[in-house]
This record gives sequence, C-alpha cells and structure tokens, in this order.
Amino acid sequence: MLKIYYDLIIDFMLWGWKMPATLWYYSASVLGKMYGVDPNTQTLYPYFSDIGQAMVFLIIYHFTSKVFTAGWELFTTFDLNERHGFNKQKDLGLFITDFIKITVLWIVLGGPAFYLIMIVVEWGGDLFFLWLLILSVSFIFIYKYLYINFIGPMFNKYESLN
Repeated sequence: MLKIYYDLIIDFMLWGWKMPATLWYYSASVLGKMYGVDPNTQTLYPYFSDIGQAMVFLIIYHFTSKVFTAGWELFTTFDLNERHGFNKQKDLGLFITDFIKITVLWIVLGGPAFYLIMIVVEWGGDLFFLWLLILSVSFIFIYKYLYINFIGPMFNKYESLN
C-alpha cells in the first residue's frame, strides 16, 4: 500500500514539475540525433514523427522513473517486507534478474502495444476512442493468454492443485 503512495508521489513529481515538457523536447532532439540532424542548423520537420517522438519519450520516461524508484523498490523488498515476513526473495541477484526480465518484457510487449495505440489515435479520427476500446480489449485477451502460458512461468513455479 505504501508503495502505491510512493509511486503516486514520484509520478506527481515527474509530471508536476514540468518534467514531461522537458522530456518531450529532449526526445525531439534525440530523434533528430538518430537521423543525424543538427537542430541548431537544420529543421527537424522532414525527419519528425509524432509516433517516433512519443516512443522515444516513453522510453526516456520509463527509465527516468525507474531511476527515481529503484531505491524504494530495494527498500520495500529487502527491508520493509523482510521485517513483516512477506519477502520470499532473499537474493539481490534474483531481484536484478527479475528487474531485467521485467524491462525486457516491457520493451517486447509494451513498445509494440504503445506503437499500435499511437497509430490508432492518428488513424482513428473522431471515433478513435472506439477503436482504442477494441484494441484494448484485444490486448487484454492476448496478454492474459501470454501471461498464463509464458510470462508467469518465467517468474514463478506453479504446482498442480490435485
């Protein structure tokens, strides 16, 4: 419960202190550097893509928030949960391995999903919210199947209830 409040505070700090605007402009300059454009001498317009900038923004925001919350995650896992008997994870190596797996899954599953969402918003026109609803329901069914059969067994050991 305390982690939820901490995440809300971090999100407020990142979103409330003009961090998104700064990251949005920075993501445009990163996008320009990816195309080899010097923003001081050349315009980014021919190379600019809203979807590309949004993807770069999402990646930068994700890793920025992970930097801010890493200390709290370590504290809750190895100190707070340990004191109250909720911690089954005694090894720091396992914590780091799980963090790497979660980041890879976020990139492999979250990146394409966000890209599809951006395409639907751009393509959908005035009724984009209906198309997003259909896409979201599809994501729920697909990700539920993927989690039960592939992702869950990567992190947990399942035993039969028989």
